[in-house]
Amino acid sequence: MTRRNPIWSVLGTGVVGLVVLVVLGELTGHPLFLGYVETGSMDPVIAPGDGFIALSPMVTAPAGVGDLVVFESETNEVTLTVHRIVDETPEGYITKGDNSTFTDQAAGEPPVATPQIVGKPLAVGGEVVTIPGYGGFVTGVQGGLQRGIERLGLGRYPGAQIALFLLIVGLGFIALAVGYDVVVEEGRQTTRQSTRSEVRGWVILVVVLVVVALPVVTFMTVPSGTTQVTILSSDSDGRPGAIEPGTDRTVPIGVTNTLYVPKVVILEAPGSGATLSETVLVVPHNASASTNYTVTAPAEPGRYARFRTEAHYPYVMPVGLLERLHGISPAIAIVGVTGVVLMPIVVVFYLFVGFQAIPLREVG
Repeated sequence: MTRRNPIWSVLGTGVVGLVVLVVLGELTGHPLFLGYVETGSMDPVIAPGDGFIALSPMVTAPAGVGDLVVFESETNEVTLTVHRIVDETPEGYITKGDNSTFTDQAAGEPPVATPQIVGKPLAVGGEVVTIPGYGGFVTGVQGGLQRGIERLGLGRYPGAQIALFLLIVGLGFIALAVGYDVVVEEGRQTTRQSTRSEVRGWVILVVVLVVVALPVVTFMTVPSGTTQVTILSSDSDGRPGAIEPGTDRTVPIGVTNTLYVPKVVILEAPGSGATLSETVLVVPHNASASTNYTVTAPAEPGRYARFRTEAHYPYVMPVGLLERLHGISPAIAIVGVTGVVLMPIVVVFYLFVGFQAIPLREVG
């Protein structure tokens, strides 16, 4: 019997894992390594629908005039925008698409602050590395998941798309594992008249891990997300929500944990004009915690958008490490937390069951 080279198995698993991680990042709204553009504002540097490799600010030089950056927009529905810095002011950077007539700030986008910059597209020899058709692939996956959610009647659950994706991936792994095991078993030659029906221990382990991982990931994705707050900078005229120009307003943001495990909630106020008194809350079982969310009304009257993000994680690793993983990407933190939860299961399974074939019954 020809045995499969274990190196190829490891590489194959790594590639599949990377693809899952990348798509998970897209679904959570926090692209991990890859992103794509939807419009022609950066054409021909990045054509509509083309993907690009995003490098974290942790591994790139500080942004400056002339750099192409990926930043969190306060006015764009897409949220993440890829444009070039064309000027720098005390309030922030002035940005513009290479194929755009006006700057983003002329169109109503506030100057981009450094915390809003989440990365830079990878360039080799001055040319941005692009992946043709990547945007179509991602939107196709999202569209298929959305249709599945609508058919299942799960549209009211914010984490349903991610949970469905992970369920499909998990079932796919199980199908591949069982199929591979069947092919290997059929390829074996035996001289015994009586054989045993067997199942590989690692096949059972994969099933167990998928069953455990789904609720863990749902625990993190369903309550997490971004909240947009629209403020009205206006002289006091009795209108609800109006804030005097140039002044602040503070409101408490509460988090309640009704589950049986403590959780860590990481809060952020991306963009300008909003701050949080505490950005990390550790909430024990059946308890509550809160932080103060302060918004500043610009001196210029008008309506402005402010944002607040929440990421919920079970408290299974040191808070400092969790913050670092979250700072790289929430998708990385989700994978890390899930790995911590699943690792004891793998160890116990290996010690008491093992990965060898497990006989089920005598046949023939």
